Amino acid sequence: GDVVTSPTSPPSIVYGRHGPALASLLSPWGVVLKQVDTRSEIQRAAVKKLMWSALMWLLCHEDDDDDCPMNVAAVHENKEDKLRSLIQELLTSANALAGDNIGSVNDIVQYFESYSLSMPNAIPSKDLAINELPERNGIFLQADELAAQPLHEALLTRIAGADSTARCKSMQAEPETAKMAKLRIIPHVACPSMSFIAHDTGKKMKTAVKNAIVVGGGMIGCSVALALARRGIVVTVLDRRNIDEGDIGEATTASWAWLNSNDKSPLGYFALNKIGMSVWRNDPVLQKLPTWCGALVRRTTGRSDPGRGGAYCCIGPLERRQVVELERNAEFLGDSGSEEICFFADEGHVDPSETVRTLREAVSELGAKFRGNSCVADTIERKGVVCGVVLDDGSSFEADAVIVAAGVGASSSALGALDMLCQPGVVAIANPAKPEDGE
Repeated sequence: GDVVTSPTSPPSIVYGRHGPALASLLSPWGVVLKQVDTRSEIQRAAVKKLMWSALMWLLCHEDDDDDCPMNVAAVHENKEDKLRSLIQELLTSANALAGDNIGSVNDIVQYFESYSLSMPNAIPSKDLAINELPERNGIFLQADELAAQPLHEALLTRIAGADSTARCKSMQAEPETAKMAKLRIIPHVACPSMSFIAHDTGKKMKTAVKNAIVVGGGMIGCSVALALARRGIVVTVLDRRNIDEGDIGEATTASWAWLNSNDKSPLGYFALNKIGMSVWRNDPVLQKLPTWCGALVRRTTGRSDPGRGGAYCCIGPLERRQVVELERNAEFLGDSGSEEICFFADEGHVDPSETVRTLREAVSELGAKFRGNSCVADTIERKGVVCGVVLDDGSSFEADAVIVAAGVGASSSALGALDMLCQPGVVAIANPAKPEDGE
C-alpha cells in the first residue's frame, strides 16, 4: 500500500551509512527525512516521540467516554494548556532519558502539533496504551524523583485504574542492554548459514540429554529424530505400524504438503512458516524434495495484505487471462467481485511419503534405531518426569527425554491425553488424470 505521510509530519530521522539509500527510496512517496550524524540525535527524537505516545492517549480518553473519544487534532484545539502542563512535568525525566536537552516546552508542543496534525483524525488505542504502560508512561514515572508528576499520575489513575501508577513504577521496563544479553544466535544444525534468534529464559535442564525416545515415525517424528541425531543424541523411534517393512502410515499417505506462508496470522505464525520454507530450500536432506512451482490462490477480496507489506512475494490480483497462462486447466466458479486470485511465486509442494522415506534413511545413517509394531501402553515417570515408555507387549524403553510425535495418537491416555479438536473428514485418492491428445 501507499506510505502514509503528510507535509506537516516531522522529518523521519535517519542515522547510519544506509541513510542516503533510504532517503532516495522513500522520497518518491513524499516522506521527508533528516539525516543525522550522531546516535544522540536519534535518542532525542525517540524520546519526543515516546512523550507523544505517553500523553496523547490520556488526553484523547480523558473524558471517560469510550464511545466517543477525542481525536488528536481536537486535543490541540481544546486542551493545549493541560498538554503544556503535562509536558512540563515530564520534561526533566525526558531530558534524563535522552541524555541531553530535548528542547523547551514550546519546542515540544510544536513537535506534538506537527505530528498530530499529519493524522488529525487519529485516536490512540486506550487498550494498547494500558497494555504498554511500563514501556510508555512508566518510563517517565521511573524518574519521578527528579520532578513530581501530579497531573500525569492523576490522569493515569482516573483513566487506567487506581493501581496503574504503582504498576508502572513496579514494572520497570527491562533495559535494552539486559534484553540483548539474553538473546542467543543459534545456527541451524545442518545449515550454519541459517541462524535463529532465541531468548534465553535462564532455565537449564537438570541433566544433559544423551539419548531420546521419539514416539511416532511420520514426518514430524522423523524430523525431530533427525535434528536430535545431528546433535549426537542417541535416538530410538517407536511406531505402532510396521515401519520395518516400510509402512509410511495412513495420515502421511493421505496428506498433501503445501509449502507456503500466505495469509498466515498472527505475524509470528507467518514468520514460522516462512522460516520453514527456507529450511526446505537449504537443508541438505530436504532441499531436493520440494517442487517450487508457485501457487494460485482464490481468496476473498481485500481480506488481508497477502504480501505482508512486501515481505512475501504476491502477484495479483490477476486477470482471467493471466490465470489461464499460469494454469491452462483453471476452473472458475463464476466471476464474483468478492473474490480475487493471486499468484504466490515462492511456494511449492512436497510428497509426504517420499519425504518420510528420505528422512528415515537419513536418520538411520546417523545411527538412530527404528522399531515398528510398537504400541505405547504407558509411560515411566520418576520424580514427576517422564523418562521412558512401556509397550503393549510388556517391554520397556528408558531415555533422558521422550518426545511424542504420534499425530492423533497423542490424544490417548498412554501418551498424555492431549486435548484435540475433533473434525472428522473424508480423504478421496484418485489416479492421476491421463493427458489429452496433443498435450
